[in-house]
Parts: sequence; structure tokens; C-alpha cells
Amino acid sequence: MNDNFNEDFWWEAIDEYVVSEIMEFESNLNDYYSHLQILFIDEHDVENENSGGMRFHKSVSFDNVDELESYIGSEEVKKWKSDFKNLSSEQKSIQHETALYVSNENGYEFLTSLILTKINFMETLSVDCDECWDSVLFFDSTPIDNDDDWVRVCNNCK
Repeated sequence: MNDNFNEDFWWEAIDEYVVSEIMEFESNLNDYYSHLQILFIDEHDVENENSGGMRFHKSVSFDNVDELESYIGSEEVKKWKSDFKNLSSEQKSIQHETALYVSNENGYEFLTSLILTKINFMETLSVDCDECWDSVLFFDSTPIDNDDDWVRVCNNCK
């Protein structure tokens, strides 16, 4: 793979992909923490900076990266295991990583990855206040239903 790719472009694209996925499915954020998500993209999409070509492949917990060996190979799995081994339990509990792999004639080749923490999620996700219906950032709101992260009120209404 060409080493002259625009890494900042792909980090932003990965961030947008993950946040859009969370918003679309109103996912529980705890389902993302301690997980590695793998996205695939074709080589020509990387060359053309076409982030629309990214596609979800699999999400696994940091402890189960072995499940990815048939897709990304044993050497890649060893690298991920080494990275995750160095994280404390606390770090794991507030961290999510998404890796982008390029599909080419040799299989899948690592392009880049983006680490998102609980703070990153809170700073970028938005919700509608259940009282005034204004759209606010997640961290500017408070949950009112312990069973549903998405039922929230803004700080002005609480």
C-alpha cells in the first residue's frame, strides 16, 4: 500500500463512520468500549479518498482478537494482542478502536486505526432533549432513564 495516504482524512472518516453508526442504531456506548472494530475498504477507494467505500466487517472484544486471524492474519492478531495487553482494565473499559484494512490482491493490509475514548464519544454525539427537543451534545445532557442512554434532558431542562 502507498505510504503517502492522507492519514488525517482517514481518521476523520473513521470517526464519522463510528459516530454515524452509533447515532443510526442508537447503540449502547458500552457495546463499543473494550472492542476492536474492523472496517474494510478497496485499494482504489483509498487512492481516491472515497470514504464511502468503507464497510463494516466485524467487531470483537479486545480479549477475542483471535477471531480475526482468518481475515487479517496471525501477525496482525499478535500486534493487536500486544497493544491490548498493555492497557489497564480501566483503560479498556473506556476505549474503542476501529481499524481500517485495505482489500487488495494479497488479502487485507492494515491502513490505519483510530482510538476513541468515552470522552471522544461524549464530545461528538448529539441527542434530542426529551423536554424541549433541542439537539444538544451528549455531554451537555443527563440521562433520565437508567436503562436507555438515549433518553436524556439538556442541562437547561434538568
